[in-house]
Amino acid sequence: MIFLNNEDVKALETLLQPFSKKGFEASILHCQKLQRKEAFPLTYGEVEIASFTALLKAAGANEARAFLDLGAGIGRALCAAIWCYPHLKVTGIEIMRELVDIGRQAIKCVKQARRHRASNVKKIGRIELLTGDFFNPAFHHRISSHDMIWLSATCFSTELFQQIANHLSNWAAPRTKLLILSYALPDPISYKGNVDGQEKSIPREKLWRLLGRQNYQMSWSSPDSGVLVHLYEKCPPPFS
Repeated sequence: MIFLNNEDVKALETLLQPFSKKGFEASILHCQKLQRKEAFPLTYGEVEIASFTALLKAAGANEARAFLDLGAGIGRALCAAIWCYPHLKVTGIEIMRELVDIGRQAIKCVKQARRHRASNVKKIGRIELLTGDFFNPAFHHRISSHDMIWLSATCFSTELFQQIANHLSNWAAPRTKLLILSYALPDPISYKGNVDGQEKSIPREKLWRLLGRQNYQMSWSSPDSGVLVHLYEKCPPPFS
């Protein structure tokens, strides 16, 4: 890990600011074309760099191999991860093409700046921002091959969040760290067993071990309280 001082945080925030502005505007335009029920889960929000890097440290990102952001927006979390942990393979999946286009420009700038600011960083891990719905089977291997997953669930309905929890529980590998913003995982969770393929209702604690929870600052949160983040680790089978 490379420790971020106030100057580093300010530099990264300044670098990302114009891209964040474009992302916010693109998100509003996109959501205006949708019904409220469709648009609400796509509400634009951002991580605060200093707070998010503290979260990554608490979650043990220094020991992780690959970081995945589901609903990555313009990739601010990805940029923070690669800025502090250049060894990581970093991937984001975002359903809005407009945000992905902006995010890829931001990532290019951040990678260049990262190399210039730290001469001791000879190699930066692979970083990708992909367009698509992470429920798509094409992304199953992305979920199973990353050992740290970030999910901002603030604007998700109960039904959608349950579907996401079921999906991650079926595809995340054992020992995967899962960081969830705003909510605890639902209980129980639907899981398809590897033996018979039948969907079963499994108690949450059989699938995911709670490692901790703490409040962190986000772009929309109160300076006094922050937003609650739950940190889980996927349990090894058997789950029943």
